[in-house]
Amino acid sequence: GAPRRPDVTPQEEAVFRNKFSRQIATMGEETVRKLVRMKVLIVGMTGIGTEVAKNIILQGSRAVTFYDPTPVAMKDLGVNFCLSESDIGKRRDEVTVPKLQELSKECKVSMVNELTDEVVADHTVVVITSHDVMSKPDMIRWNEFCRGFTIDSTNDAGAPIKKPAPISFIYAFTGGMFGTVFVDHGDKHVVSDPNGEHPMVRMVSSISIEENGLVRYAVPDGQRPESLPEGCMIEFADVEGMYATDDATYQTHGISINKSKAWQTFKRPGDPVNTLRIGDTRGFSEYVGGGTFTEKKTPTPFAFKSLATSITHPGELPMTDMVNFGVEYQQHIALQATLDFHSKNGRLPTPNDESDTEEVLKLAQRFVGAMQVFNETTPNAKVAAIDNDVDEDVIRKVHT
Repeated sequence: GAPRRPDVTPQEEAVFRNKFSRQIATMGEETVRKLVRMKVLIVGMTGIGTEVAKNIILQGSRAVTFYDPTPVAMKDLGVNFCLSESDIGKRRDEVTVPKLQELSKECKVSMVNELTDEVVADHTVVVITSHDVMSKPDMIRWNEFCRGFTIDSTNDAGAPIKKPAPISFIYAFTGGMFGTVFVDHGDKHVVSDPNGEHPMVRMVSSISIEENGLVRYAVPDGQRPESLPEGCMIEFADVEGMYATDDATYQTHGISINKSKAWQTFKRPGDPVNTLRIGDTRGFSEYVGGGTFTEKKTPTPFAFKSLATSITHPGELPMTDMVNFGVEYQQHIALQATLDFHSKNGRLPTPNDESDTEEVLKLAQRFVGAMQVFNETTPNAKVAAIDNDVDEDVIRKVHT
């Protein structure tokens, strides 16, 4: 498990493990520790914002802050379960704080009257959920602030430096049957566990002695009968035989394959089912029998794109319709046109309003036209901007 912090006593550690035992069993200790240390700023107490707040507070996060000066309207009562008719006209954040604070005494629930650099810098995660509070240009500005955030530190020589400490930025929006989510953890985020599943275990049947050793294995009862991730790392245990036979192998791998560091696996064309290769095994004695190997999950760096880049260069979007191939890009265009309408008019388009719909369509054409100009004027760019014509039918459906 994750190491205990040096400033935490054994008694406090025992209380932590007992209190969060179920979460640790489900999500892993490292994830739970990160959740407990988070300070989350939620901008917009909409249905999404309130639900996010509830889940974070119940999980045990140390602090949640709200910002939403929008007066409560009758329509808000259907999406924010904290509101009642007596709250109409009051600030959304102000009336939500005391009701969500009741969920946990250990999580500090508060609100701020203004969104400033100092307020955002005091948090580890920012969640944007409402366009009543924030426009598209403002979201881009705050995203750049979060991903470029630094803290004062020193290098190995003791000289002062600015150390990158990006603030996680999440944008979530729903409009009728349409929704979108954007996540940015910075350009040097490390993913410790890509899928959250328990490491796979396999029983060893044989290990060949050759330049690219072939491991045959079987799936034990209770394990998922699926292929191991391509190129994954594995560690051996309880293998009989496979002792180091020369100094070079001993220095690299230890006394036996059981003591070796993790091996990176690979496959070759024509290899049998339920086999993988692990590299040079010629420095080991023959395999005798038994043993298992376990998948070892290794930290992997992952670079997130900024919001501004994702708008013009969304890359491969998740498929949303198996019949209407590529409709997800039309939905992306519709979202940008809708947000541009909001930036221009200070409100979202009114459903079933033909004049608003026509303006959204014009903004969609403008967005696509700008992307076409970008592609034409930068023909040698490594990544082209979004390149699609406007499907008016999809834009209308998303808008209305």
